[in-house]
Amino acid sequence: MKERVFWFFAILIILFGFLSRIYAINGNRIFFTVDEGRDAIYARQIINYHEIFTKGPQATLKGLYTGPGWYYFVSIGYALFKGNPLGAVFVLVVLNLAITLLLMITTKKEVDPKLALIVGLVLMISWDFFTISLWGFNPFALPALAIILIILLAKNKYGLAVIPIILAFNAELAGAIALLIFYIFVGACFALTKKLDLKKYLIYAFGIPLFGVSKILFDFVRTPRHIVSSGVHIGGTNFIQMAVEFFKMGTFFIIPVAIMYLIKKKKNKFIKNFSILTIALIFTSYLFFGSNHGWAAWHTAYIPVLTLVAVLLMCWELKRVGRLFIIIIFIFQILIFKDNYLNYLKPSPNPSLLYNQEKVMDWIYTHNENNGFNLYTYTNTYWDYTYQYLVYWYALPKYGFYPCEYSNFPLSIKALYIPYPENYVRPQLGCDKFRFLIIDSVTNGNENKNWINDFRSQTILVDETKIGNTTIEKRRVPDRIH
Repeated sequence: MKERVFWFFAILIILFGFLSRIYAINGNRIFFTVDEGRDAIYARQIINYHEIFTKGPQATLKGLYTGPGWYYFVSIGYALFKGNPLGAVFVLVVLNLAITLLLMITTKKEVDPKLALIVGLVLMISWDFFTISLWGFNPFALPALAIILIILLAKNKYGLAVIPIILAFNAELAGAIALLIFYIFVGACFALTKKLDLKKYLIYAFGIPLFGVSKILFDFVRTPRHIVSSGVHIGGTNFIQMAVEFFKMGTFFIIPVAIMYLIKKKKNKFIKNFSILTIALIFTSYLFFGSNHGWAAWHTAYIPVLTLVAVLLMCWELKRVGRLFIIIIFIFQILIFKDNYLNYLKPSPNPSLLYNQEKVMDWIYTHNENNGFNLYTYTNTYWDYTYQYLVYWYALPKYGFYPCEYSNFPLSIKALYIPYPENYVRPQLGCDKFRFLIIDSVTNGNENKNWINDFRSQTILVDETKIGNTTIEKRRVPDRIH
């Protein structure tokens, strides 16, 4: 295939991926959950006040935080989009498309331009890969970092491969630990086969990663033990359940293809290395997450993507039967993508969608009767980061004022979870006789979950509406109290 022909189709594939993603998130059709709201709060502080943060998002285990790199990464998007949460999704889209292009270029150079285009096209219509472009969620940086890691290791660039490992610790800790264990294991194999001397192995596998995560470990050690022990219980093994979960991720596809591929005598070096490394990463991840109960679906967001790429690469080497598999995979991906894509474009009552949250803000501000008001949010996550940010970014420019109080419950000390909340309280309107309550859940997490009962007993219901699955109550303080 001529160079110009390859680049013509490669650009078309990337352009298709870009446009299909941009169209899907058009009109703020993105998920803006408590995690993305938290990131937006910190990005706001970085952009507005050039704040320097040394901690990133908290991991599943309390007291354990990622590095701060994710906050600065999404801050680029928030700055470009003038505070719109679409910015965080946009930079993640660009990252994933860039990694796809890198994979295509590498496959073209190491194997065949036709295979490179096939891999790129199938990735663009992979729903597993597409969905990570619908959230500005920190674990969704892992697939791109895992692809870089496998490519570098497949080309025996062990030293450079430590870079995505360090970056992963600034994205999501559980997945990063799985990648690090895999990296240490591969390094040991390199050392045993004389591809890497022992000194370099110790530096790359232990020295640099330890230095890179030293701040994370230091903060965790300083955290009081009672706080850590109050977090999620992760003790005990979970191998049977994890086998089921990995099966759902599509890893079963790789088994028959790998068996046929391993029997084949003549193999392309890059495909062989990439496939073996991917299988090793899947197995390492299974052992790690099966050894505890801390797994969540986003921890292994890289598994379906790498599995798909490795299967395509191995099928290419299986000639006729392999090409048939590729056609079947392509048709299968098209059908899944089409159905899911069209369903996603339909209006949804999901309270985590940004366009629904904007409607909530509009209803509240247009039913305030020209008075100031207090605003509280009742969610199963307890934290109200989402509406903390939307009041600042969406409501203030449109309606011109902040609520007299807006927090996760009445008289909450926001400084405990919002950096410098005093920067976002003016201007206000004078009267605050109304109270608005946003209800996204029947519970309020495990903390302070019953405050809504006292709140309702001390106020009078004036109006109520439902936007999607979110209920909004407009309440008034009785005259004798006010």
